[in-house]
Amino acid sequence: MAFYTIITIAVLAVVFLLLLFVKIQLATRDVDYLRAIVNNQRDYTFLLDKNLCVKQTNYYAHGNKKVNGEPNILGNVLHCKNAHESGRCGEAENCHTCPLRFVIGKSLERHDSFSGIEACLEIQDEADKIVDMDVLVDGHYVELNKKSHMVTNVKDITNNKDLKPKILFVSENISIIDNVIKSLGGEYRILAADNLHQVMLRLMNLDSYRFCAFVTDESFYKNNDTVLKMLVKNRQLPVFVFTSNIDASDDGSVHYLPENIAADKLLQRFSAFSSCFC
Repeated sequence: MAFYTIITIAVLAVVFLLLLFVKIQLATRDVDYLRAIVNNQRDYTFLLDKNLCVKQTNYYAHGNKKVNGEPNILGNVLHCKNAHESGRCGEAENCHTCPLRFVIGKSLERHDSFSGIEACLEIQDEADKIVDMDVLVDGHYVELNKKSHMVTNVKDITNNKDLKPKILFVSENISIIDNVIKSLGGEYRILAADNLHQVMLRLMNLDSYRFCAFVTDESFYKNNDTVLKMLVKNRQLPVFVFTSNIDASDDGSVHYLPENIAADKLLQRFSAFSSCFC
């Protein structure tokens, strides 16, 4: 009797192991199928943790090479100029005004998703040359093992043409971007820059970019007013400047906005000018 019991247990164990093996094989196949789908997407996809460390990506499946010794953080993986020069994404001076770090970080804090964020990037290519590109970024908040993550999609839109009015935006006060995106993001495309080089490059190619307005803060405008005034005057491009000076009044093509302006008021202000410059 004991012999038959042992045989029965052994058979059941074998059957269990076979079922487990089949289940593992099916799960592996499903993972391979999903990986094939992600790896063959046209755009880049990143799974980020709360520190913007890349946990998974299809970036390297597109032929991009990983630099030995580089931190596995989004800016380093993308070969961002700021991350490359400082050695670590988030430690360069311009990183503090990076719209992508701000939006992704805030979304992780809020356990929320975001979409339609456009930003300027300066990428270091394999020949150590700087390549300027514009990207469209979407982020989807997910929890994995009870920890916050963000599935981030990055699309190159440098040569993208769109009939939607487009605004060039830069600010040394990164929190302003929240108000600008919430207020104007539904009606306008907002391309966010983080330094003067990115702004100048795009303003000098206005015929290609077709911006309808330039938006910045008082600090950035004053620090670069000479070159900005020359560029916008030659292109007849209206400028909107956020200011804390309640007595500031419009001057020619420069229109001043209170830093604490409500979202609906900001949209109204832009809409009032839309028939003139868009």
